[in-house]
Order: sequence, then C-alpha cells, then structure tokens
Amino acid sequence: HLCDRRQRQMCIRDRSTGNDLEAVGWGVGDAVASGRFGSVGSEQAASLDPSAHYVISAAGTGLGVALLLSIPSSTPGELTRMVLPCEHGHAPAAQTFGKECGGDDERGLVTFAAEQLGTPHVEAEDLVSGRGLELCYKYFASKSDDKPAALDAGKVAAAALTGDAIASKALFQHYGFLLRNARELAVSVRAKGVLLCGDNQAANASFVAKHSDKLMAAFRDSSKPEWVNDMTVMDQRVSLNLNLLGCVHVARDLAAQ
Repeated sequence: HLCDRRQRQMCIRDRSTGNDLEAVGWGVGDAVASGRFGSVGSEQAASLDPSAHYVISAAGTGLGVALLLSIPSSTPGELTRMVLPCEHGHAPAAQTFGKECGGDDERGLVTFAAEQLGTPHVEAEDLVSGRGLELCYKYFASKSDDKPAALDAGKVAAAALTGDAIASKALFQHYGFLLRNARELAVSVRAKGVLLCGDNQAANASFVAKHSDKLMAAFRDSSKPEWVNDMTVMDQRVSLNLNLLGCVHVARDLAAQ
C-alpha cells in the first residue's frame, strides 16, 4: 500500500519490483559489454550470447543465485531476456573426487561442516558465503600444527591474497564449491556459461586467476563433460554496483514502453 501511494504521489506510471539477484541479473549484460568481466582461465574476452542461458552466482553474506534466460518473446521468431532468481544456494554442497581438485580436502571439509553445524545436510551456502569462508578456514586451521586463531571472512580473503597457506586453502575450497554449485544448475538448464558477480569477486579476481587451472578442473569434473567443457566461466573484475545498474536497465525499459 505504501508503494502504491508513493507511486501515485510521484506520478509514476509503471514500476517493477524484484529482489537483489534479479537486479544483478539485469545489470550483468551492460557490465560484461563494458569490459567489467573477464573469462576465467582464458584470454578470451567475456561476452554474452543473446540466445543462450547463463547462471549468475554472487557469494556474500549468503549465496545468491539466479538464471539469465533467453526465452521466446511475444514477437514470433524473436527472443527476449528473463531473469529468474532462485534458491540454488541451498542445494547440497557439490563435491568432486579428483585429487587434482582437492577431493580429499573437500570430503574432510564437508564432514567437519556437518559436525560444526549439527546436521548432515551441508548446503552450498554453508561453505560459499562469508560465514562459509570462515568455516573453511577453521577446518584447515584445525589441521595445522600451529592452530591459528579464527579469522573473519575479510581477513581470510586478505590473507589468501598475500599467500598465507591456510587462508589460500580455505579460499580455494570456497571457490571450488561455488563453481560446482553453479555447474550443477548450468547443466540442468543447458546454460552456456556462469557469471561470478559481486565486489567480493572483484577483490578476489587475482586469486581466481592464479588458481584458474585447478578451479576450472573442479568445475569440469562432471558426469556430463560434453555439456560442461564448452561452458565459459566469467568473473567480475571491477567493483561496481550491479544492483543499481540493473535497476537503471529496468527503468529504461519501462520508460520505453
């Protein structure tokens, strides 16, 4: 009711309401086109195929996930974009079993997380989020002879960027679980690629680039390699407000109607 009243007071003819990941989804197209994203493990410039689906993943306080879909428009023979927010961050944490991807560490980490959380149902978000990164660090710290004190997520990421061994293992597993969560959804909708979004991602871009070979191996370790091998993983390289960019995109569309 308040929104309706404000709309009348401001003489707003049309409005659109969506959540934060939907706003991000509408903003990524402009961000990719303006060079704010790169391709993980490749020198190829990031780009979006207007006829393809993409998975959007944004790790922050939780794990936000959305689909950027290409669907038939009201005009026969033409396609249009649709952003579909979803709750795939609450899917079970997807593991891989190749030693080159850290399979042994993954299984130990999931077991540790289950013990710490008091449930056998470990979600992707339990490991791919601020609190998830802290839990990853706590696991690897417990295996260290030095037994370092717990760190908050920001300090873990900062330490990993300077080469700290324990923090680096924690951030690597954080990204491994992030990529596999995105892959599972990408396979289910036959997406062409994945977009890793958010200022956290931009801050950690150098770490992802340094470990891109192993991270992409973890991403492609799939029961459907023929579907996954050609997928592109793109990551945000520059800090910017994708939510605001998406809102502006939708506002322009409404104004043009």
